[in-house]
Amino acid sequence: MKHRKKQKGKGQMRKIIISSLVILATVFFMASSILSYEQIEEISSQISRAVLWIKSNQQQKGNWQGSEDVSLSTAFCLQESAKLDSIDRNSLEEWLLSQKTLYGKNLSLKYLIVFSGLEEHKQESLSSMENSQKADGSWGSVGTTSMILYKLILENKDKEVIKKALNWLENKQNPDGGWAFIGFNESKFYPTSHATGVLIYAYNNGYYNNSLVIEKGMDFLLSKIYKNGKWISPQQGDYSATHKLCETVVLLINWDPTNDLVNFGISEIQNRQLLDGGWGSRPSHTAVCLWALKEYEKRIK
Repeated sequence: MKHRKKQKGKGQMRKIIISSLVILATVFFMASSILSYEQIEEISSQISRAVLWIKSNQQQKGNWQGSEDVSLSTAFCLQESAKLDSIDRNSLEEWLLSQKTLYGKNLSLKYLIVFSGLEEHKQESLSSMENSQKADGSWGSVGTTSMILYKLILENKDKEVIKKALNWLENKQNPDGGWAFIGFNESKFYPTSHATGVLIYAYNNGYYNNSLVIEKGMDFLLSKIYKNGKWISPQQGDYSATHKLCETVVLLINWDPTNDLVNFGISEIQNRQLLDGGWGSRPSHTAVCLWALKEYEKRIK
């Protein structure tokens, strides 16, 4: 009997020790993940500087220097970061309308995606996007399909249209977890980022349930941007490395917010901001970095 009590006492002691270690580990994790007031203020300050940089680089016509895609990507990220109203929204709208007049019925679907983020053009743009869906469920490319699909889910549009597009995207995933540009076979970062991003959004909103497809997509993205415990930098030959980092962090925040790579990624983004408030010369790069910081700020406030 005494031996049994002694054994029981040892068991209780082990439980106490294990419980204490768990508590200490939890406290340590929380302490390492909770940001100080100064850190939160620094993120807000960096967001403000980024907005000022984008405003100062907006052209008189309302667009940004570079290709049309640069301006459209910049506008899309500003909508997603809820910072479009901080920019000269009226001149941007005037530029979009001028392009609509210029192209007429040949207006790119990417313009409609941005138009749908402007309240007065939303319904017309959404209807045009729904009606232009191809028989296979896509809108041509992986990127365009992903962005249109995101807008349709956001506005709770026709579920059959959404389902067909989701099926098309899933079927386009390669065995390595990535997606390719249309007409090519090799998986690339950007179509994978776009496809994975909208599948995460669909999953989080009850439109999609295949988490394995999403996990494979995330693994592919991280294999391209995070190597040997470090984020790939522009100095390593990829000028768009920071853009890719920010897109990956946005996806991580929405898919796996407790992942250590979220804080690690945000710190890296902060460290790469230049003194002028931007992240290089391309407005779309600064806009996506701004979006990442805004997504993070929403989680910590």
